[in-house]
Amino acid sequence: MKKLKVAVVNTTKNRGGAARAAVVLARAVSYYCEKVDIKMFHAEDNENDSFSTGVRKPLSNVINILLTRLLGSANVYDFGFVKQLKRYINSYDILHIHNIHGYYLNFIQLLQFWDDRPVVWTWHDMWGATGRCAYSRKCNLWQNGCHKCNHLGYYPAAWVDNAACEFRLKEKLYKTFLANVIIVTPSPWMNDIAVKRGFSPDRVITIPNAIDLEDFRVIDRNIACRKVGLDPDTHYLLFIAADCNDIRKGYNEFSDVVSLSGLQGIAVGLPPKFKKEGILHFGMVTSNEELCNYYNAVDAMVIPTEADNYPNTMRESMACGTPVFGYDSGGLVSLMPDWWDGLVATGDFNALAKKISMFIDERSEEHTSELQSHSFISYAVFCLKKKNKRKKKKNKITQKKNTKNHSAPHTRPLDE
Repeated sequence: MKKLKVAVVNTTKNRGGAARAAVVLARAVSYYCEKVDIKMFHAEDNENDSFSTGVRKPLSNVINILLTRLLGSANVYDFGFVKQLKRYINSYDILHIHNIHGYYLNFIQLLQFWDDRPVVWTWHDMWGATGRCAYSRKCNLWQNGCHKCNHLGYYPAAWVDNAACEFRLKEKLYKTFLANVIIVTPSPWMNDIAVKRGFSPDRVITIPNAIDLEDFRVIDRNIACRKVGLDPDTHYLLFIAADCNDIRKGYNEFSDVVSLSGLQGIAVGLPPKFKKEGILHFGMVTSNEELCNYYNAVDAMVIPTEADNYPNTMRESMACGTPVFGYDSGGLVSLMPDWWDGLVATGDFNALAKKISMFIDERSEEHTSELQSHSFISYAVFCLKKKNKRKKKKNKITQKKNTKNHSAPHTRPLDE
């Protein structure tokens, strides 16, 4: 029986939220779908195995950063990446692309090559909708053609304003390949953006990112603290970003929350150029096991982002039983349970610090100890404060624990 062959393309296979989401999805499809042959292609390295193939080109990243800043993303010189990729995927049936704006491929050549077969494109940010930036934040000029970009510093940064030209180029491409493209958005917020960009609602599908519940789970806090070198008697707040220098992610706001709450901050990701007091910096972490330890070692996760699509860190933290607090921006709203009052107005770090401090003060040591004793626990149960509801929820969790199948990746959404 001939298998359906799916080629997954993303900038990297380990670094960044898009890569993590792509890998979990591909591995789940590979495990559960016997009639599908799926493989991932990326530019992170040149390693090749049964699951992924790296097509890294020396100097490509550095040179294309310069080209993009001068001429725009449409003028990436990929050093033969697409040509080599064509040889690998020519026999495939479906192309599933994730991030294609990471200085590594000429997306025009790729789409022109694949003009006769289905394309699934997962939007992990707004780049597909805008003239050039991954997140427009408070700017809505993308709805009218990006005629003048006032934020050339937004990633991917530019020195010359080519936003309007790139917008028109994408418009032309979308009209050419509209019949073959399905847009997948992890959040309803991004779905709305894709429709506003001109895609028909029946060509845009919202599918939440999956996470592996064997990688992200509740473990004993004392063990987690010991593994990452933290004091279990100290209250910690966690902030995670690929790059803490990315203003959009809110490192400065996190610092304000740490200062106002009097709690110890933990930052994971590329350290900022100017480190703030009260925050311990642990650098880049790509290991799921290590990330799981950080989630379990802290009291709360803080996501004070100005705009984000569907942060994996939020779901991972929930899976580890660690409550999340943040701004009501982007896709965070759809991720947060209706009954959990964890969000405040974007930019109001005073209200955020107050909400976190109240949570820390009200949560009893008995409650924490009881909940941390479970080997599998939902985010909802962890955040319950009313003692008379704990027993009922505990029984539900025990049932889930007993029916958990450890032989397969657990990738169902955590929205229930």
